Amino acid sequence: MSALTTLPDATSIKTRFPEFETVADASIVFAIAEAARDVDQSWAEGDQIAAVSLLTAHYLAVAGASAGVDGRAVVSETIGPISVTYAQVAAAAAAGKATSQLETTSYGKRYQSLLRKNRGGPITIGGTMGPWPFATPWGSNIA
Repeated sequence: MSALTTLPDATSIKTRFPEFETVADASIVFAIAEAARDVDQSWAEGDQIAAVSLLTAHYLAVAGASAGVDGRAVVSETIGPISVTYAQVAAAAAAGKATSQLETTSYGKRYQSLLRKNRGGPITIGGTMGPWPFATPWGSNIA
C-alpha cells in the first residue's frame, strides 16, 4: 500500500464541511492521518482527496466533533418538545440495517460509494466453466 503524497489539510476540511469549522485543527489533522491510512495510490487520482476528506468527516462526526448537523443518520425525530435519535452502530447492526460503522453517517456512506468504485468486490480464483446443465444463448453445453 503506497501512501498518498497529497492530503487535505484542516482548512480544506473546514471549507468543504463547515459544520467542523469550530473543531480544533489538531483534531482534524489527527482524523486526516487516520483516514489516509485507508486510501492509497491505487485509488483513482480524482477520488483520493475526496475519499480522505469524507472519511475524515465521518471520523469527526462519529466522535461528535461538529457544531450542529454532523451527518449522522437520524432514526427518529419528534417535533414537540424536540427529540432526535441518531443511529448507533450496535443498534443498527442488531436490527440488520447497518453492516458497518460507515453507514451511520452520510459521510461514511459517500466514502463507501468511492470505496466500492475503487476496490470493487471479492475476486475469486479457480472454478470451471461448464458444462452447463441448461441451454445457453449460444446453444447447449450438454454432451
